[in-house]
Amino acid sequence: MEIQEHISIISGELSGQRAYDYAASISRFHRVPLSAGYDQAADCCVKILRQAGVESRILSIPMEKGSLLWSQKGFDGWGCRRGLLRLCTPSEELLCDYEAEPTSLIQRSGPASLKGAPIVLLSRGSDPTAYGDLDLRGAVAFIPDAPYSAYRWATAERGALGIITDYIPPTFTKNRALLPDGRSYFSFFWGEEEAPCFGFVLTPRQGDALRALCEEMERKWREKGGQRFPTCDVEIETESAPGCVHVVEARIPGETEEEIVLTAHLCHAKPCANDNASGCAGAMEAMETLSRLIGEGRLPKPKRSVKLLLVPEVCGTFAYLATHEEAIPRMKAALNLDMIGRRQEGRSGLLGIWATPDALPSCVIDVMAYVRSLSDREAPTFNIDGHTTPFHSEIMEYNGGSDHYVYCDPTVGVPCITFMQWMDSCYHTSCDVVENLDPEMLHKSASMAASWAYALASPDAADLPHAFAHMRERFLRTLHTAAERRAVEGIGYDELCAYETEVFRRASEDALRLYGEAVRPLVEEQKQAIGTLAQVECPGCLEREVPGSGRDTRVPKRLLRGPISFVGDFLGGEAEREIEALSARCPGLYGYHSVNHFILFWADGRRTVSEIARMVGLESRYYSEEYVRGYLEILEKRGVISFADP
Repeated sequence: MEIQEHISIISGELSGQRAYDYAASISRFHRVPLSAGYDQAADCCVKILRQAGVESRILSIPMEKGSLLWSQKGFDGWGCRRGLLRLCTPSEELLCDYEAEPTSLIQRSGPASLKGAPIVLLSRGSDPTAYGDLDLRGAVAFIPDAPYSAYRWATAERGALGIITDYIPPTFTKNRALLPDGRSYFSFFWGEEEAPCFGFVLTPRQGDALRALCEEMERKWREKGGQRFPTCDVEIETESAPGCVHVVEARIPGETEEEIVLTAHLCHAKPCANDNASGCAGAMEAMETLSRLIGEGRLPKPKRSVKLLLVPEVCGTFAYLATHEEAIPRMKAALNLDMIGRRQEGRSGLLGIWATPDALPSCVIDVMAYVRSLSDREAPTFNIDGHTTPFHSEIMEYNGGSDHYVYCDPTVGVPCITFMQWMDSCYHTSCDVVENLDPEMLHKSASMAASWAYALASPDAADLPHAFAHMRERFLRTLHTAAERRAVEGIGYDELCAYETEVFRRASEDALRLYGEAVRPLVEEQKQAIGTLAQVECPGCLEREVPGSGRDTRVPKRLLRGPISFVGDFLGGEAEREIEALSARCPGLYGYHSVNHFILFWADGRRTVSEIARMVGLESRYYSEEYVRGYLEILEKRGVISFADP
């Protein structure tokens, strides 16, 4: 059955309202990883799936503190019974109440009981030298800037017992003025050398008032003496204990053991509806719809099984894959649903569809592009057979930041694309409520996800020419975008064209893994077509000589499977500070987290440091052998890689 036939069946059956209701149910829980609230949400999801007739279960994977699952460092579970911050003097006011609004406490805060603690405003940035010998012992530090930039020195070096922040990380869609009554969602992850402290999160409106109060009291103290700082009471009751990662696993059986994976992260603070109750809800509705249609015979039983994994973000994916390595070869492709239901309005709601990295090129993104093009035929235009859609989505280059980057690491080797609504004006704040979701947007996203999963679970070679047409379009767009961007020092356009040609040819070959040897003639035609287009865009690019290996001929060999987890403290605080210092020395570096992914992704045990730097430069458009060398040397000291001579 071709994609065109089953998309209309799936879209007609799938319910955006049902997905919205599922998201509403999930958003009722405070879903901090390894917490009772997360476990309750997982139980809720399994109940929904089982009632819909989808085979499902909860897997419990131990996450002992100090243990390692690939690069995922174990950490204790956390729970909070009470978290209160009261302003005491010069007036009384309840500022934060965890039970009423869980985001008002920085997650994984330690316990505390303080009476009359001074609140000291750190208004001169995050550099400790700007504060001279200011003593914070016994005080609570009020940090208006990004809290992670200052809390370590404020507590460990200056003696603060905890922190307060009203910081709203500014983005293209989000700032303090737009969210005056929102609270940012922050969480601590304690390194081995750190003693847990506590933190509270104010709204910008509360923060402005407290800042004005601190400044006024400081001014009066300097003029007349008296009380210098406001004071507060703090009551926090938390507990930490060894816990388990709970993974919701559901399955629609196919004719073989091969699998197409849908995954979404179930964690985050209450409510966090778009991020990511929406992704979990959409994935569950996709599974429910496919299961029902297959059970009723309206869709044939697929060749491959379709698996759903709902996990705590990143740490759950590491835990599942590290304890199910035997299942990885069966996973033919994956789709990560992370923020898929936000109402499209103003600057919010673009559905980005992110491709795989160049080190793991795949045609699965082009299959999705074909699904999207057919799904977008929703409203007729004034032209004959012309159609359009009210929804805005875009095929985008790889970016990190969610569970897909674990699958996409070449040592794992499962091509995983991602749905992510970036941008969202309420991202990681208490304003991310279910009322911002749109049942029609959920229907759109979940229908495309279900259609893509079924298309790859029941591969039909007749679909491949259409997917390849979208790949050729994507190839030309990549070249045109590269030509329009700023030049990359040391890399010419002809080299870039040759590089992209090789990447897209390898993506074409990936069809053999998904559709079988019968499509080899079509694959060879596609590879030839890609080369022809490259020669038209940049004559002679395929005949150019490959640059030499460069000065650094050491070959890094990876010692761990998978990328480096950004949840927890695998590298340690000292290494993170070294990486930040390294990035500061490299002008023009942007998006360095994705650049760090690329460095490891291209470290295949054969390429030299200089060759890896070249590949990273071609993929990221940031070429710096100094940065690549420095980052790899930091990883060598932490046992992630070792160097060998070529």
